[in-house]
Amino acid sequence: MKVISPKRLLQSVFPTVRNGSIFNASSLDLQFARTKTLDPRVTFTRASSGTYVDSQGVIRTATTNEARFDHNPTTGESLGLLVEEARTNNVLQSEDFATTWTASNLTVTTNSVVAPDGTATADTIAPPADGLTVTRFLRQNPVLTTQQAYTLSVFVKVGTATTNGIALYVSDSAATNNFRGVFNLFTLATGASGTGWATPTSTIVPYPNGWYRCILSGVTSTAHTGLRAQIYLSAFGTTPDTYGSIHVWGAQLEAGSFPTSYIPTTTAAATRSADVASITGSNFSSWYRQDEGTVFAEYRTPTSGTRGVTGFNDSTANERIALFTNGTDPKLTVIDGGAPQADLNGGTIVSGVMTKSAGAYAVNDFAFAHAGGTAVTDATGTLPTVNRLLIGADQSGNYQNGRLKRLTFWPQRLPNTTLQQITQ
Repeated sequence: MKVISPKRLLQSVFPTVRNGSIFNASSLDLQFARTKTLDPRVTFTRASSGTYVDSQGVIRTATTNEARFDHNPTTGESLGLLVEEARTNNVLQSEDFATTWTASNLTVTTNSVVAPDGTATADTIAPPADGLTVTRFLRQNPVLTTQQAYTLSVFVKVGTATTNGIALYVSDSAATNNFRGVFNLFTLATGASGTGWATPTSTIVPYPNGWYRCILSGVTSTAHTGLRAQIYLSAFGTTPDTYGSIHVWGAQLEAGSFPTSYIPTTTAAATRSADVASITGSNFSSWYRQDEGTVFAEYRTPTSGTRGVTGFNDSTANERIALFTNGTDPKLTVIDGGAPQADLNGGTIVSGVMTKSAGAYAVNDFAFAHAGGTAVTDATGTLPTVNRLLIGADQSGNYQNGRLKRLTFWPQRLPNTTLQQITQ
C-alpha cells in the first residue's frame, strides 16, 4: 500500500498549501491590515472618538463608531484593527502647557511647533535667562486616590537642547512615595526608579519628524489622597538656564499598567470608550461550524493581565471557545455548560510584538499552536453551542488592547502539523 505523507495529504485537501498558505479554504478571513476596512458582517461600535496612527506616522482621529486601523509610526507598516478598552486621560489641557499646568522655573511658548497630529499645537519649554541652576518642571495634581497602576506619557522633541531630554514623575500629593523615569532623547536610553512604590518601567517610542512618546508606568502601592504628575526639563535635579529647549505635546495620565492611544483633553478629563466588534445572527451562522473548526489570529497585545484576542460564545461565559493571553501565556480555552473542556497553553508572547496563534476543536479532539511551536492537545471534552464571534475581546470584557492583523476560520479541525505551519 502506498503511504501518503501528511504534507501531500494536506496539499490534496488544501491545494494552496504549496504556497505556504491554506487561507483560501477558510469560510471567514478578515484581513484587517491588508484591507483596512471592516467586513460588512462585522458590527462595530465605540461611543466616542479615538486616535490612531496613519501610514505616514501622523496621529489621526476616528469619529464615534468608526473603526481604527493602526500603523507603525516609523515604518508605516499596517498593523490591523486597533481594539482598546475604555481609558481616561486625567490631566487637563494635554496640548496647552501654559494653562492649568504649573510651570516651575521655565517658560512655555504655545503652538510653536508642528505636533505629531500635523497641527501647530505643540509647545516649547525652556529655561529663562535667569542665571539659575534649579529644578525646572511642569506639574498637575489630578484628583486620583485609587491604589493601582498608572501610566504617564508625553510626546517630546528636541528643540535647542544639546544633551539629555526629559524626566517623568508620579508621586502622592505629599511627594513621599513616587515612581519616576528619565528619557535621553539623544541616546534613547531610559532609566526608572521609585521611592516607597515599586520600580516602574520606562519606554521611548519613536515617531516621525524627531518626535518620541516617553512612557512611564508604575503602581501606587500605598494609600494616597491625590497624585502629582510632573514633566521635568532635562533629568531630575537642577538644570542650568543654558540647557536649551524641548518641545512637548499630548500629555496623558491614565489608570493602567501600559499606555493606550492618545486621548486629547482641554478643560476636563476625557474618556475614550471601548471598541466593540462582533459578528452575530445569520452573519455568524453562515460560516461557523458547531461540530468542528479551526480559528487563527495574527495579533499583538500587552502582556499585562488577561487579553481577549477572539472567541465564540453565547453571550455568557458558560458556552465559549476563546483565544486569549494571560500575562505572557497564549491560550485556547473551551467551556461547555459552564465546565472546562480544554485549557491549552501554547508558549510565550512578547508584549507589543506581532505573533500568531491557532486553535482547533472537535469532540474529544482539541489542539492549540503558537508561533510555529508543536501543537498542544487535549483528547477529552464536549463542545459548546455558540452564536457569536467577539473580535479583540472576550465575554467578560477583557480587551485585547492591541492590534489584530488577521482573523481566519476554517470549518474543519485542521491537522496539528497545519496549526504549527500557519503560526510560523
